This record gives sequence, C-alpha cells and structure tokens, in this order.
Amino acid sequence: MSQITRAAQPLNTALRSQYIFTNEVRTANPLGVEPISITRDRTTFIGAVRGAAYATGLYAMPGDSSAAVLIKTMPNKVTAFTETTDGEALCSTITSGGSCIVYRSTGWGATLAQKQAATWTQVVTLPGSQGTLPDYSMGLFAMSQVGSQNIMALSDQGSTALATTATGDNAADNATAIANNVTRAVHGYITVDGGQNFIELVNLLKISPTKEPRQIVGVHIHSFVYDAEWDRFWLTYGDYSVGNQGTNLFGDSAMQLIYCDDWRNVLTGGVATWTAVPFPPDYSIASFVQFVNIRITPKAMIFATDGSPYGICTFQRTGYRTLGKFRNENFLSNTEPNTGIIGRETVQAGPGLPLFSGQSVNNIRSFDGNTPKIGCSHDDGVQFYEIWSDPNRVRRVSDKVVAYGPDINNKVIAVTMDTMGGTRPQGSVISWTLSGPVTI
Repeated sequence: MSQITRAAQPLNTALRSQYIFTNEVRTANPLGVEPISITRDRTTFIGAVRGAAYATGLYAMPGDSSAAVLIKTMPNKVTAFTETTDGEALCSTITSGGSCIVYRSTGWGATLAQKQAATWTQVVTLPGSQGTLPDYSMGLFAMSQVGSQNIMALSDQGSTALATTATGDNAADNATAIANNVTRAVHGYITVDGGQNFIELVNLLKISPTKEPRQIVGVHIHSFVYDAEWDRFWLTYGDYSVGNQGTNLFGDSAMQLIYCDDWRNVLTGGVATWTAVPFPPDYSIASFVQFVNIRITPKAMIFATDGSPYGICTFQRTGYRTLGKFRNENFLSNTEPNTGIIGRETVQAGPGLPLFSGQSVNNIRSFDGNTPKIGCSHDDGVQFYEIWSDPNRVRRVSDKVVAYGPDINNKVIAVTMDTMGGTRPQGSVISWTLSGPVTI
C-alpha cells in the first residue's frame, strides 16, 4: 500500500451538488434531543439527549421538527443506537459512574407502539469511561450481515491510558499497566451474532509491534468499524503524543489507522494481528492531525479530522483490499484554532442515498466566515459538496450540526446549538426537504 500524500482542497459549493435543501424550518428544542440514528425502513428518526444532562430517554423524532416522542426510558444515559440486521436494535448507554452498558431489544418493530413495547436486555458492559458514541462506534447501521453472521464492532470511547510506573521489573510493570487501564478506552469488541454476545478483539496496550504495555501512555481508540466488503476491521486511535510522551505504537504520528484481516482467529481462541497504514512525515506529532471516526461505503473510506486540515478525509477504494487516491476537503480554514471535529457523524440512511457529514465547533469567530456547514456526497463519499452553511449563527462555542436522513418523505433533520439570542437554551431542531435524485 502506497504512503499517503496530503493535499487539501476547498469544499465544493452547493451549486455543484446534485441535492439541495429546501423548506427550512427551525423550531425550539426544549428537551435537547438530537438525532443519533434513523430506522432501516426510514420511517423514524431516533434521538437522545447528547449534552451534559444525564438523560435516559430514547426518542422518536418526527421529520417535520415537531416534538420528540419518548420510546423508552433506559436504565442509563443513552449515547448511541443502531438497528440490527435481524430486526432488533442495540442501544448504548453510560452509567453515572462512567461504565458503558449496551442493551439489546426483543420485540422491536415497525410501529411506534411496537418500539415502545419492546423489552431490553443487557448484553455487554464496556469499561471505557465515556461509553460508545455513534460517531466513534456503533454508528448508523454499524452491523452487517455476512452469510449467517451478523457482525459489528464496538469500542470504548473516552479518556486516555494512565501513565505507568517503572520499577525495573518489566514483566510486573507490564501487568500493572494492563491492570491500571482496565477502565480506559483501549478495548475493542466484536459480535458475530447480532449483538447477543461480544468478544474482545483488540486491546491497544497489547498489540504494538515495538512497545510494551508499560511504555504506552495516553493512547485511546478513536473509531472502530467492520468493513463487510473486505471482511476487515479498521481502527483509528490517537493522542499518544500528548505531553511529548514518546513515539507511537505503530510509527511516529499522533494517530494511526490500523486494520485486521485475520480477526476470525479470535473466535476459536487464536490471536489476531494488526497492520498500520503508512503515513507521511507531515502527519506528525507536531501537526497533531487526528482521524476520529470512520465511515465505510462501497466506494470510499471517510474520516473526520480533529486538527488541521479541518475537513473530510477520504480514501477511494480501487479494488479488493486496495486503497487508492487520498483526498481531504476543508470545511474550515486551517488557521482557525481549536476548531473541533469536522466530518463528525458522517451518516447515510441507505444504499444509493446522499451521505451527510457535519461538524462540532469549539471556537468559530463570527467575522471570519467559518460558519458551521453540512457536506453532502452523492457518490458514496468519493467527493463532498457544501449543501448548507448556517446563515443565522448566534452561539459560536461548542456548536454542532449533524444531518440525518432523508426519511421516506425526503425529510432531513439536524440540530444546532444556535440559541437564537438566548431564547432557545437547548438550541434548535432544523428540518429540510431534500430535493434531488433521491433513489434507493
């Protein structure tokens, strides 16, 4: 596989996109509910409160921006949701103490009444401290069916690994490092039976070809996904270089993209191996670029960035297990400090439908024109176009905009932390009609 080269390109304007948003409607969002998924039949947006509140509700969100309807009060705060390929659903939650618990439904159905009547059973507890999120793990339709197996990846998302103490006894120090990091976001799990059972595939402290657990500080998983077309698991991780902690696990970058093709070995008690995609020198500790999520399509792999270049990064898929051209398209100026995560929650409601990519924003100054944008791809992520730029920004700190849809009525919804001069403390829900060649 050839080394990556970096060449940033501006995000194209909406005039070149095959799609446009029309009939924009903004409504107050008193509950603070954000879309986190859409059902496979595209009849129902699924929402949850993703802000600071410890909110345990799983909601149905109408496509017209009217009030969200409670589906189920879960035992813990809801963080992510995906429908399985066998007609049930998985819901990720986080406890007040910081443990992630995933529940699986029984009786999940097409109607709201069936969804409300479904029962939920705990299937796995992840030790990571922030729980799994849709933009990092268990994203929209994260599960794939391959033959009789229903396969998906599930990972911790949260804080970095703890520092370890060097006593001179390397074996003891390695054991201590592993024990100290049980509750850190270094674990990746997989299921092949639709989420009924999970098995650990990866622990970042144990897979480095050059480092031992006692030498690894600061690293954590950024995204972990299954690639059904190539029967491969992909994983991004990063932040190991924070505080000049030394070289990385697979090279010298602040982050890495690694993959596993022999993962089925673990199903019978064997060992899986991981390989790194090579990065060029400018993806270095100094530049601190980060990939923080992965979206897989038949034509491309799409990554969000948390650092310069502030845009969407993609690999074209040019053959079986062959990556082609690398491309990144800027949402925002590379000089804007602390911009946040661009390309966050890149979502596609089904094959042949547009793929949307949004962003979260830490510091956007009102005078520089870098307003939150939504990117859209009509070719499974090979190229993105700007489909919407918010003309009405009030709050510019900790903002986020992510679009989901279209539903069966060609409605798309998003949320924004635009507070409308303080009159909407929970921000706004925005809905549009999607116009263009919406086909399946």
